[in-house]
Amino acid sequence: AALTLLWDVMVSSFVSSLSLWAALVGLWFWFLLVLLWFLLVLSWYLRGIGFLVGVQFFGVRAIQCAVVAETQKKSERELELESRFEQTVKETVDKFQGLNLYVGNLDDSIDDDKPKELFSEFGAIISCKVMRDSSGISKGFGFGGFSTPEEASCAVDAYVVV
Repeated sequence: AALTLLWDVMVSSFVSSLSLWAALVGLWFWFLLVLLWFLLVLSWYLRGIGFLVGVQFFGVRAIQCAVVAETQKKSERELELESRFEQTVKETVDKFQGLNLYVGNLDDSIDDDKPKELFSEFGAIISCKVMRDSSGISKGFGFGGFSTPEEASCAVDAYVVV
């Protein structure tokens, strides 16, 4: 009788733990279903400012909504992109101000290595480029970039021909 009672207790506790587990899985399922419905409704309302991304959630497929940007007219977007571009150009110009030198009256036979070799005695050369046309012939000018403005001014002082 004691063994039967022990067996009944074990089976009933096992069944109750299974039903608890099933209840938790059922709650998780309903939570995901409500979340999916909410995100679908939200994405419908926010069509212009969001997108849907599929994610795998413990073997259950769900959808996640991510806000990208405010809806803009084409003219507003173009203005914003233009201002970003101008800001990037300004930052680049400010970064290389006084470091980049123009070199003119170059012979057609001069390649990128010759100016680099000549300018290297004044300091560290960041870049050196002889400009060429589409057929590869030199346009007669180029640019040399130094690491500091002092190095660039030394090179200018040494090679300026008036």
